[in-house]
Amino acid sequence: RYFLRDDICPKTCENFRALSTGEKGFGYKGCSFYRVIPGFCACSGDFETNNANRKGGHSIFDEKYFEDENFILKHDSRGILSMDNYGWPNTVSSRFFVTFDETPWMDDYHVVFGKLIDGFDTLDRLESYGILEGYGAQKGRTTAKIVIQNCGQIL
Repeated sequence: RYFLRDDICPKTCENFRALSTGEKGFGYKGCSFYRVIPGFCACSGDFETNNANRKGGHSIFDEKYFEDENFILKHDSRGILSMDNYGWPNTVSSRFFVTFDETPWMDDYHVVFGKLIDGFDTLDRLESYGILEGYGAQKGRTTAKIVIQNCGQIL
């Protein structure tokens, strides 16, 4: 369970919320975690290609991408929820990642919009499926297919 900081990143949080519920006809249900790097992060949210090639995924808004909302929140602990991008500014879509540790080098490049508040045992299990083989867009293979079976919103 995540606490979304819609007071700081309202547009980013609305995008994530709507993709979690699937209310626009597409979203995170059935998405794979296509990149898991122990000690760093797990990436998901590309519901079109389900891989790290940066070709799939899109926001709920009219355009595929939207702007980086701000960089107020930091990657300062385990369980931080942040938007992935396509390697350049203002390319926020549906791709996201969750941290396994502090990742300060991601600050000012990726928008943090939430934090894990319950389910750290699941995060531990997710991290255990990663293969540590280095960093880079195509690194982070997993020992098993990891899929978001269900997701939504808790009020």
